[in-house]
Amino acid sequence: MQNVAEDSEVKGVTKGKRPLKIALIVLILIAVAELSSFLLLSQLNKMGFWPQEPTLHPYLGWRPPANATLRLSSHSAYWDLVEYNNIETDEGSRPITPISYKDPDIHVAITGGGPLMGVGTPNNANSIPSLVEKMIFEKMGIKAEVHNLSVGGYNSFQEMLFLLDFLKENKLDLAISISGLNDYINGFEEPYLRSTALVDSVYDRVRPLNEGLSFLSYIRSKSNFVEVMISVLPKAYVRFHDYISIGNESTFTLMLDDAPLDAAKLNDIDKRVNITSLHYSMINLLTKKFGAEFVVMLMPQTFTKDQLSDAEVKNAGSRVNVNGRVSNENLKVYGQKFYDGFVNIEKDYAFHDITNIFDDTKESMFVDMFTYNGPGAKRVAEEIFKNIEPTLRNMKK
Repeated sequence: MQNVAEDSEVKGVTKGKRPLKIALIVLILIAVAELSSFLLLSQLNKMGFWPQEPTLHPYLGWRPPANATLRLSSHSAYWDLVEYNNIETDEGSRPITPISYKDPDIHVAITGGGPLMGVGTPNNANSIPSLVEKMIFEKMGIKAEVHNLSVGGYNSFQEMLFLLDFLKENKLDLAISISGLNDYINGFEEPYLRSTALVDSVYDRVRPLNEGLSFLSYIRSKSNFVEVMISVLPKAYVRFHDYISIGNESTFTLMLDDAPLDAAKLNDIDKRVNITSLHYSMINLLTKKFGAEFVVMLMPQTFTKDQLSDAEVKNAGSRVNVNGRVSNENLKVYGQKFYDGFVNIEKDYAFHDITNIFDDTKESMFVDMFTYNGPGAKRVAEEIFKNIEPTLRNMKK
């Protein structure tokens, strides 16, 4: 009887410990999942598959993270042809221009989107603003501090706000906008005219803050594992699938068919061109109030280059969006019509159309439809310098 009682007591203790063991195993599994997910996120970021997230800004929409590295992540179809770059930002979230003068003669600011930040080029020293800064000194002997105020995804409205913030606290002699890209992409992808200011994704990101986080959103914000399962893995799968297919020269990709180009969207282009030009008129007014000059240059795209290399044809053919890989054909049609409208609209600011600068070469200047490689960035920088040289000479006097 004593043995039976002892056995029962042992079984009771064992049963009592079992929930603790299960709980411990669950905790270990959660810890392993979270650590693995964290490592996966870090690795995807290093590979360029998952870029560092921008920070939400109360009226600009977003800002790059401070002290971050920014990479080309989703545009190019042929990653084996892309040299991933590391564009570093400073504490103010601005891409670094490596040259720094103690007492610069003049201050220049360049605004625009991702290609002007330096995405697609090998490093910060080969970004367009850095190259312009170097050319001004080497060709003119002027110590110009060129501030890179470009932010990936920014349209003309956001450029204006970002430049205004800079003007409030910094001296500036010349502001240059190398633009057009994000305004026509927003026009193509965003249904509402309000997106000519802040794109709809900004409203979508702010809505949970206004309405309160759902339980799933809260868990996602706290868990690397849930973030990976819900958001990262589907996109990583699309990109990795394409990468493997292209590496094996397979014709099978996850390309989505283009829907017919919406006639209403095309009819909307003139309104959007007018609003974009209005934003630049406002920037022109702002810079003059702060004693600076302002000039706009329409940036080259693959659809403005006469002869594309074989690599450019492949790279410019498609991009990745939230739904997967999509063709760029409709986007090119829309972009060309937007550019034509912008060139022809009456302007009250200095303007240069530099979209023909690659017409004399079939060499690769782009790593995707929008973004320049090292030689492409250098050619754009040379054209910028050529157009601003007379203004700089007048400033020197």
